[in-house]
Order: sequence, then structure tokens, then C-alpha cells
Amino acid sequence: DISYVLPMMFVDILMKAYNEPVDNVVELGTRQGESSVALYSAVCHINKHREEKATFTSVEIDKEQFPPVRERLKKVGDLGYWKSIVGDSVKVTWTDPIDFLLIDTSHVEDQTLLELLKWSPYIKPKGTIWLPDTQSCCGVRRAALKWLDSQPGDTWDWFEVPTYAGLGWLRRR
Repeated sequence: DISYVLPMMFVDILMKAYNEPVDNVVELGTRQGESSVALYSAVCHINKHREEKATFTSVEIDKEQFPPVRERLKKVGDLGYWKSIVGDSVKVTWTDPIDFLLIDTSHVEDQTLLELLKWSPYIKPKGTIWLPDTQSCCGVRRAALKWLDSQPGDTWDWFEVPTYAGLGWLRRR
């Protein structure tokens, strides 16, 4: 259950936006859209105060997840800042720099590691990758630490919130 860490993610986005522009927030895996609502709420909030608008992108392998997510996001605000991509998170095409990335897909070590390898090059300096369920799904934590060990020098910081299910934070220096 990700609900207990969503306020931290919301505040993290807002705090960064007060200091520098936030352009792209991306989530891998939508399920029923609980995280989508929190992240999109943050994007809509910061867009009220910016000329250049941030975007929120959801990547989901199951296209049937998007209609209910779309309905939930409509309650947050104009859907003009939301993009949805149907496809495997490791195979979709992406080219834009990312400020915040939520990886919440299969929780399997190999898949999580592949997602980190694919998406981490797009994370901006001071950007964040969130990995929920580091305590409840051991594959997530193992993948994050394995990936972190493969990175050159001290380019990333690792934080972990040791709550009920756990939340890992990778922050690019």
C-alpha cells in the first residue's frame, strides 16, 4: 500500500519546485491511480504558479488501467498536463529529462533493475527516483542496491524510509 508515502512524494515535488523548475514527473505502473492522483495534484499545483508547465506521464503495460485513472485525474484538474503511455516500461521510448520518477511496477528484482538501467540516465541532477515497497518486496531493495553499486563514483544518494512497506529514494547529486 503506497498511500502512506504519497504525502512525502507530494511535498518533495513542491519543495523542489519552490527552488527550481520541475518539468517532468513520471510514474511507471498506475494500478488504480492512487499515486497518479497524488503526483498529478503536485504537478497541477506547481503549474498554477508557472508559465512553462510541468507534465505528468504515466506508463502502464495494461491499457485497461487508464480509463479509471483518467476519471480520477479529472477530479484533480485539467488533463492537459497528463500523458499516458501504454507499454512495457523497459521498452517504451523516452527522451526527456525527468525530475521525479516513481517505479511501482512488478516489484521483481530483475524488472526493477532493468527499469533503473533504462530510466536513470534521464534523471536530472538533484532528481529523484522513488521505489516503494523496499521492505515488503525484497526484490525492489536488492535491485536498487545492485544498481547503486554499479554507478560510477558518488553520483547518487540512497535513503530508505523504513516504514511498514518501505520507501527507497535515489537522489542524483
